[in-house]
Amino acid sequence: MRAGESRGVFTLRNLDIVAEMEPVYEYVHDLIESLTHVYENHEHYEGAQLALYELFENAVKYSASSPPEKIRFSFRVNHLQSCIMIRNKCVSIENISALTRAIDEINMSPEGDTLYQARMRELFENPYQDRVRLGLLRIVVEAGFRLRYLKSKKFIEVIAIKKNQLRGGE
Repeated sequence: MRAGESRGVFTLRNLDIVAEMEPVYEYVHDLIESLTHVYENHEHYEGAQLALYELFENAVKYSASSPPEKIRFSFRVNHLQSCIMIRNKCVSIENISALTRAIDEINMSPEGDTLYQARMRELFENPYQDRVRLGLLRIVVEAGFRLRYLKSKKFIEVIAIKKNQLRGGE
């Protein structure tokens, strides 16, 4: 994607990307693909990709409008950490509350793996559930990010943070 396209505007400054975009997955994919040269190893890149996709999917799923309004997005990378932030307007305070409860439960758990395994067992026992509810757990367990949030009555901002290993100690 190029800056100035009608579907999104990106600003890149010292590995800081801030965007407001329509919720279309291929643009997120193009964006994360453009950052492959930043990470020391492919595992860190794949973790950032997974976290970005899962957070973006939640923003679309719980958006206050259909089609979803533009989503505020930030991806910041430096020698210390990767920070992904996605902010959107939610359909209801109940959705915001459910999302923040899920993040709180994950953060309070001494082992995210335990919650992840329990959720997988639930899915195996009852595979025909309306929602899978694995995305946030995957961000923490598979990608190694920590989750935080900021909320208001209509907006939710979910932040995923991970320590980095960059090429050349940049």
